[in-house]
Amino acid sequence: MQESHSLVINISFFVLLVIMFFLNYSNLLSDNLDFSVSILAILTTLMLLMSKNTVILDIAHFLYCFVYLFTVSFMSKNSYLLGLNIVMISVIIFTRHYFNGCLLNEKQNHEGYFSDLNDKIKKYLVFWNWDYLFPIIGIVSLIRFLKLKGYQLKL
Repeated sequence: MQESHSLVINISFFVLLVIMFFLNYSNLLSDNLDFSVSILAILTTLMLLMSKNTVILDIAHFLYCFVYLFTVSFMSKNSYLLGLNIVMISVIIFTRHYFNGCLLNEKQNHEGYFSDLNDKIKKYLVFWNWDYLFPIIGIVSLIRFLKLKGYQLKL
């Protein structure tokens, strides 16, 4: 893995970790779901930042991309988590295009059970492409964030 790739991952997830600790410390998480996903984000981030083991990285990658991002996008009613989700998904989309692929996949050497499972799902579900899924969940997060902030969406 190139040093620039590692630096992007480390900075992005370290910022996520700090913000999650801040949200917990400041009591800005109002319900059990928000608290649970923040703990999941903290654990996942620690796994991604501290481990080089492919299995651990694979599990953390799955937990972050599939469980955390989708849960916050579709279930959270916390504007802080939704706003952070929008920022993180924007970073993911940008880095996927700038570096021509997923940096976390590169960190885990494109190996692991969930990486293989993702490849198998792509064969059967044409729409299962993270280049499409990330913008969709980003838009869902943005719409839900704007509704929470009281903006009226007139489509």
